[in-house]
Amino acid sequence: MIKAIAVDMDGTFLHSDGTYNHDRFLKVFRQLQDHQITLIAASGNPHYQLKKQFAPVQADLAYVAENGVEVIQAGQVLSCEQMTSSAIQDVFQLHQDLPNSQFILSGFNQAYLMGEKDDEFFDSVKHHYLGLKRIDDLQEVNEPIVKMQIKVPVDQTSQLQAYINDHIQGVTAVTSGYDDLDLIITGQDKAAGLAKLCQANHWQASELMAFGDGQNDLSMLNFVGHSYAMANGMAIVKEAAQNLAPSNDEDGVLQVIEAYLIQQYG
Repeated sequence: MIKAIAVDMDGTFLHSDGTYNHDRFLKVFRQLQDHQITLIAASGNPHYQLKKQFAPVQADLAYVAENGVEVIQAGQVLSCEQMTSSAIQDVFQLHQDLPNSQFILSGFNQAYLMGEKDDEFFDSVKHHYLGLKRIDDLQEVNEPIVKMQIKVPVDQTSQLQAYINDHIQGVTAVTSGYDDLDLIITGQDKAAGLAKLCQANHWQASELMAFGDGQNDLSMLNFVGHSYAMANGMAIVKEAAQNLAPSNDEDGVLQVIEAYLIQQYG
């Protein structure tokens, strides 16, 4: 029996235009509640953005946010790790050395974009980070940093990812499929976040279902007992998952959950 279902957001639950079928979702969500199945938003986005997206029912979801660093359930923060100052300084120096890079620091309450470079980039990410603030100096940040993000031209992404993972201590670079690199605290990925929820709720990993499309979903898909890659997902994700779901634009997550509920409960 499934006790909880974890869903990635961009490229998985959300359509390509960032929307989702609210009516269909609410119908499925109420059924999940009726059967005491917890829905978990497991995303690289911050918790406050996820709560906005699920505003009508946000208090009834669990969250594995910022790729696993923030774990929240029933309004309680179960876990929130933070980047070391040395890791932040190392990535900031790397950003300064890369002339075409964009650098975001994500705090628990707000995110910060370093510099004034690119209005197009600012516009493309501000819907992921409500209240995104431009800064010119790291000293302007007065809260713990839970995740960083760096973007370079696409032909440099793989090389930069390898460099960060080999040379910057305490940080792991993963891509969500949008050519941006999410820099997470090593060991604090989506699987780690789900493990904390399992401990708090006395779930077994085998009792969880999960959906994903990108590299940052791999740990989660390998952790749970029932894993689904989206039809639009990366090849490496499809290889890792046990099952294939229809694409995000076909409401693939909801289709699979609906089928499970019919099969299990009639």
